Amino acid sequence: MKQEKFQRLGTVGGQAVLDGVMMKTAGRYAVSVRLPDGTIHTKAFPFHSIAERCRLLALPLVRGCVNFFQMLALGQTALALSAEAVAAPEERKSTSKTGDFLISAGTWVFAVALSVGLFMFLPAVLIKMTQQWILLEAVWSKNIAEGLIRCVILLGYLWLVSLVPDMRRTFEYHGAEHKTVACYEAGEPLTPKNAKKYTRFHPRCGTSFLFVMILIGILFYSLPFFTWDSVFERVLTKLIFFPVIAGIGYEIIRFSGRNPENKLMHILTIPGLWLQRITTREPSEQQLAVAIEAALGALSTI
Repeated sequence: MKQEKFQRLGTVGGQAVLDGVMMKTAGRYAVSVRLPDGTIHTKAFPFHSIAERCRLLALPLVRGCVNFFQMLALGQTALALSAEAVAAPEERKSTSKTGDFLISAGTWVFAVALSVGLFMFLPAVLIKMTQQWILLEAVWSKNIAEGLIRCVILLGYLWLVSLVPDMRRTFEYHGAEHKTVACYEAGEPLTPKNAKKYTRFHPRCGTSFLFVMILIGILFYSLPFFTWDSVFERVLTKLIFFPVIAGIGYEIIRFSGRNPENKLMHILTIPGLWLQRITTREPSEQQLAVAIEAALGALSTI
C-alpha cells in the first residue's frame, strides 16, 4: 500500500471551475459540473502535453514554464466548458464561435494586463517613489520590500474576491478538489465520506506556486547584475525572466508534492498553505461528489 501511495503522488491535479471541478492526469482530463437540476454533468477529453512532442521541453526548469502556460490554456478551456454546461439553452445559442473567441481573447489580455500592472509595475513604482523616505539603498532590501508589497496585494486581492458569493462557492469546489486528490494519493476509495476527512490544503496548489514564485523572485533579482535604475526596465526584466522563475517554482512545488516528508520543502510551502485558508473553503459532500466524478473521469481509460 505504501508503494502504491508513493506512485500516486503528483499524478492527479486539477482546479475549481464554475459549479464544478476539472481534474487532470498524464493523458486525460475531465470537467464535472453540478447542473441546476442537481445532476452531475461530466465530459472527459484526451490530454497530450507539448513536452511529449519535444524532449527538450521536458527538461527540468524548461518543463515548468511549458507546464505553466499549458495549464493556463487548459484552465481557460475547462472554465468555458463549465460555463457552457451550466448555461441555459438559449444562452448557449446566443453567441457564435467568433464571439466566444473574442471574449476569450479579451479575457486573456485583461488578465495579463492586470497581473503585470498589479504584481510587477505597481510594486516597482511604490518602491521607487518611497525609497528616499524609507532608506532603501541596497538592492536586496528593495527586493524584500517589493516582495512584501506583492504579498499584501495578493492577500488583499484574494480577500476581496472571497467576499463575492459565487467565488466563495468556487473556493468550496477548490477545497473539494484538494480533498479528492489527497484521498486518491492516500490510496483510499474515492467516496465523499472518505474524501471529507482529508485536509483542504495541498502543497501542489497554484496558490502555493504563486507564493513560492514571490520568494524565488526576491532571491533571484537580488543578484548583482539586476538594478533599480528604471521602473520600466525593472518590469521588462521581470517579464523576460518570468520563464526562469516559473521553471524554478514548478520544480520546487513538484518536488514538495512528491516528497511530503521533506522538512525543507515543507517550510518553503507553509506560506502557500496558509494562503489557501482564503482560496479554499470546506466543501459539502455534494461538492465532493462532483470532484470525485471529475477524478474518475480523468483516471478512466478512453
